[in-house]
Amino acid sequence: MVHFAFDADGVLTRFDGQALGKFGVESENIVGESVFDVFAHHPEIPEHCRRALDGEEVTATVELGGRWLDSRYQPLFEDGKLVGVVGHAYDITDRMERQQQLEQQNDLFTRAQEIADVGAWEYNLQGPNLWTEKVYDIFGVPKGTTPTLDMTEECYHPADWPEVSEALKRAASEGEPFELEVRLSGDRDSQRWVHLRGDPQSEAGSVVRLRGTVQEITERKKREQERERNERFLEQVQQVGEVGGWTYDFRTDELRPTEALCDLLGLSMETEMDAADVIQSHHPEDRERAATAVERLWRDGEPFDIEVRVLTGDEGSRWIHSQAEPVYENGEVVAMRGVSQDIDEHKQREQRLEAERDLVERILETSPVGILVHDADLQVTRANKQAAEMMGVQPEALEQQQSAPEGVEILSADGTPRPDDERAIMQAKQTGDPVHDEEFIVETAAGKQRTIVATRCHCSTTANSGGSSPRSTT
Repeated sequence: MVHFAFDADGVLTRFDGQALGKFGVESENIVGESVFDVFAHHPEIPEHCRRALDGEEVTATVELGGRWLDSRYQPLFEDGKLVGVVGHAYDITDRMERQQQLEQQNDLFTRAQEIADVGAWEYNLQGPNLWTEKVYDIFGVPKGTTPTLDMTEECYHPADWPEVSEALKRAASEGEPFELEVRLSGDRDSQRWVHLRGDPQSEAGSVVRLRGTVQEITERKKREQERERNERFLEQVQQVGEVGGWTYDFRTDELRPTEALCDLLGLSMETEMDAADVIQSHHPEDRERAATAVERLWRDGEPFDIEVRVLTGDEGSRWIHSQAEPVYENGEVVAMRGVSQDIDEHKQREQRLEAERDLVERILETSPVGILVHDADLQVTRANKQAAEMMGVQPEALEQQQSAPEGVEILSADGTPRPDDERAIMQAKQTGDPVHDEEFIVETAAGKQRTIVATRCHCSTTANSGGSSPRSTT
């Protein structure tokens, strides 16, 4: 609010208020000046002042410095003589902008209907309520059903309806727009979320209807809940593992690490580092990725979760896992906080396993003999081309099979059907000893028979599974 006063000659004697800065006006620069000079570039204001000096109580809405003001002018009299004018002005920019937006809407329902997954609704205080087809779809209500407030209540989760109801009441009675994220009714396992928005519509100064949109946001909510679970997990990890924490302030370019992080990076707690120093501490091949992650967090509020290498004092490097989230102030990202954990040994094991997997794949593809790899449940997890050709099928037909593929029959060496418990792979699993040179017959779907010799069938135990994985070579 701005308070003002001027004498009978139009000279300002008071001009102050918290909103002055919004209009580019400073009180000390204009008190003592004529209102007709100060606001000469806004002719409607001097006109209001003249009318007030003529003894008229004036109410007016004016634009000043890009903001809208609702102004009141009250003449002052002493012994029947006008001695000055006092008044005040309210900043109503937000209300004017909302009004202009509403005036610019041609047809809310038609436009919203064209937007995927967004439905539009209208709640009339003295008439029928309206829903677009998408609202019926989102709420699961048969199209054509007349929407009522009671029916609407049934669409929302019982715990969230009071919040929706209260928002509708405030919008209707006070003209207050609202935006909510609430749950729909339904089972917990199939819980659905919507983003609900409402705007009051006024006529002759009174709210006569509410218009708004509803959009399903279930997938986004699931992602948010997953992030929350990850955050709780990180808190637990930080308590039980060697994890370094840190904060960085974008405004001051200041990094504040924990002692654990300094130990991880080989730094002293007294070492001062800015953003450039932190990026340079990364391996040259990882600097751009680290810098991009920080830039996206600062610019878009996007958390990051990356594995990168940092340089060590012995001219080497080590792998760390870093996660960070933005810190907001007044809607803007001003800082970030995160944790970093040494994963060098884990990364080296991962690279060794990757190399071993590559070697196994090359062996499977180039071996002249058929190879089947089974899991602990004796399901085939990998079959090379040679093994598939022996059975007259494609390699994909063997995977996830515990017995012979459809149309293929396994016979004993004498041509009689062979029980599953007599298979070499079953014997190897049961005894833990390898089985060598077992002969059997494969009869393909085309009726062709092949005599096969399983030259070696053995079980291996992996550290991760804790169980035996049989492998057979034919």
